[in-house]
Amino acid sequence: MHRTKQKIIAGLILLTNISCFAADTEFTDKIRSITTNIIESVSDIQKKVVAITDFTDLEGNITTLGRFFAEEITITLAQEAKQLNIIDRLQLSKLLVDKHISNQGIIDPALAKQIAQVSGAEVIITGSVYPVANSVYLSVKIIDVNSAKIYAAGSVIIPRDRILDDLIKSTGLGITQQKETTTDEKPFSPQVRQADVFVFVLKEVVCENNVLTLNMTIRNSTSELRYLTIDTVRAVDNIGNERFPSLLTVGGAQALIGERGRIYSTRKKGISDRFDIRFLPGEELKMRVNFRNISSKATAIGFLEMIVAPVSIRDSRGTFARLENDPITIQFTDISIPGAENVSRQ
Repeated sequence: MHRTKQKIIAGLILLTNISCFAADTEFTDKIRSITTNIIESVSDIQKKVVAITDFTDLEGNITTLGRFFAEEITITLAQEAKQLNIIDRLQLSKLLVDKHISNQGIIDPALAKQIAQVSGAEVIITGSVYPVANSVYLSVKIIDVNSAKIYAAGSVIIPRDRILDDLIKSTGLGITQQKETTTDEKPFSPQVRQADVFVFVLKEVVCENNVLTLNMTIRNSTSELRYLTIDTVRAVDNIGNERFPSLLTVGGAQALIGERGRIYSTRKKGISDRFDIRFLPGEELKMRVNFRNISSKATAIGFLEMIVAPVSIRDSRGTFARLENDPITIQFTDISIPGAENVSRQ
């Protein structure tokens, strides 16, 4: 009996170790995958000196979780990319403090140039980390030190393990939780975001027949004719599922949805296949985005991400030229799904 009990305990310990090893291996594989993409992108633009900053949450605040992921990527880069000169994030922080340079987590052109001046960096690796239910969303960007322009970017969803859970709990990060069943719906609060001169307002969320509809408006805040292109749209729900639109319309014009939420124009003729939208001075247009097959377990959208860019379209002697500005990422967060507890979705 005693030996049988010992065998059972030994078996449980072995299973626990295997489970931890599997989770650790998956985490390591995800970090190595995104680090490999960083190495390839930096090599493509022929840069050698790389500075890594602390990662932030979606609001641009530096967090313990962000520091953890920045450190993991720093270590993996140092191991995998011997050809690169990696400036350690702690050393970079010390240099910024010594020069009385404030780093609030958001890399703008002024801060990017200051980082280059004090460290000699040619590119900056930065990113954001956001817990979504049983996963963690990680995005990484490679930024030009002269203009703060994004050279390349990538993202990955990593299943949470005990280490990540402890980090999230210790820092008190806001996590989109499963809502308790209640007959009273929480009043919807519109969310406002701005990209250059364009103001986006998420006004209404509807969920019917397994389809989530987001009703929005986009307004040109200037007194001039302006153009905007919508590049990609995606969402991640509060249990970690990534979703791409099934329908997107702006001002009555319907877009063509490509792979991984890439947005195209349905026009067969024109100067571009991009989904360019024309705004008269001060004009506000309605926007509608649909997502199908929302999980019955999801009670909220952790974040809705849109990559957009202002566009200049000029007529030179009858020939139209299209000039697209640097892309801008906007995110709407913690979007409750109406009636999530009472609606049965397949």
